[in-house]
Amino acid sequence: MKKRGKRQFGSRILAGMIVLSVCGCAGRIPQEKRAAIGSDYMEIYGGNTITRTGYFTNASGILYYVDFTTQDAIPVCNKPDCRHLSKAEDADTECDAAIDGARVFPYKGKLLGISEDSKGNEEIYSSDIDGSNRKVKKKLESSNMFINEGVIAKDSFFYVATMPEVDDQENMKWISVLKKLNLDTFEATQLDSVECKDALGFQLLGGTEEYQIYSLINDNETLFYKLDYESCESEQIELFQSGYERILPEENENSFYYLSIEGGERNLYQYDIDSRKNKLCLENEKILENAGGNIVGSDLCGKCQEGIVYWVRTWTEEREEKMFLLDHNGKIQELSMPQQLPVAGTHFYDVICATEKGMYFWYLKDFESNGFQDNVDWQAYTEWEDLVNEKSVIKNVIKPHMTAMGELVDENGNPINGQ
Repeated sequence: MKKRGKRQFGSRILAGMIVLSVCGCAGRIPQEKRAAIGSDYMEIYGGNTITRTGYFTNASGILYYVDFTTQDAIPVCNKPDCRHLSKAEDADTECDAAIDGARVFPYKGKLLGISEDSKGNEEIYSSDIDGSNRKVKKKLESSNMFINEGVIAKDSFFYVATMPEVDDQENMKWISVLKKLNLDTFEATQLDSVECKDALGFQLLGGTEEYQIYSLINDNETLFYKLDYESCESEQIELFQSGYERILPEENENSFYYLSIEGGERNLYQYDIDSRKNKLCLENEKILENAGGNIVGSDLCGKCQEGIVYWVRTWTEEREEKMFLLDHNGKIQELSMPQQLPVAGTHFYDVICATEKGMYFWYLKDFESNGFQDNVDWQAYTEWEDLVNEKSVIKNVIKPHMTAMGELVDENGNPINGQ
């Protein structure tokens, strides 16, 4: 997920105006849906928590739940008539949804979350699904050890935590640990650890209810493993990538896809778990030919009935994003969606998550504010059918009301002060 500048906004009078520009939101989480929000497999990565029914995300310091059925963004707050102001907008806000980050997930009718205490220690807390009645359950990690990402599989939370061992620029070393937390007893078990010169270590790349694929990046090599949740055993596998590219599981075929970046080349592979073999689906030359420029970014969007959708970012004279469909016959079709976004002057940024019917994504508007690079972002949704048939039907799920640097914006994402 994109890195943002620290928001600084002190006027409570102006803060009250912000709510008027937030749209795509709908009341509180309906009572009849609260029990169904969780699932046996959930992923926490990129600042979001993805479940089978929706995802939790933080936008401008407010925690939302986005419902996959309605595509509505609902503030995780139970207070009637709440204006849903973040801590940056109102230091004394009492909104239940005003939390930093979105490292939360539903479990057995509660909403569990990871936060830092006043000393910088990571701790896990429990609240009602609507964010009320928050209580700390247990300290997880010591100061300076940050929980980067994790997955919830049934009653366990598998996560990666990283910390510096020596706070010295010349002798800096990092420790990365892979742990399992029992969500009923809150007892943690360390599965593996590694020490390296750079802040690399373990990277969770995606999986299913049964397994997780992860990489171990150390100073000399990158290794790949398939973790079985039940046995907590890891089996080494061979993948052709840098160790950061996320996978796209094909559950019905017991395989997964990944868009590799290795040795300056990008190739699309399918890895078969049973045969333990990599199949080349789209070679580097074809990806470059269709991109039409120097590729500086790429990723898989998701899988639809017609095939696999992926995007690339090129930079020759200026930045440009393109999206493609690779159908079942190996034919590549360029999709026009990145050039037909709802707001003028914006560009596609990245995919948040994909469902059977469509995908959620970010798009941004970049500009300069007070001498610094700034941006605003929208979270939006489009269905696969509309995407591949070039209908360009896009629904804004969450519109911005502040820039990354804390400036108020109008309905088109432009700073109100005119900068």
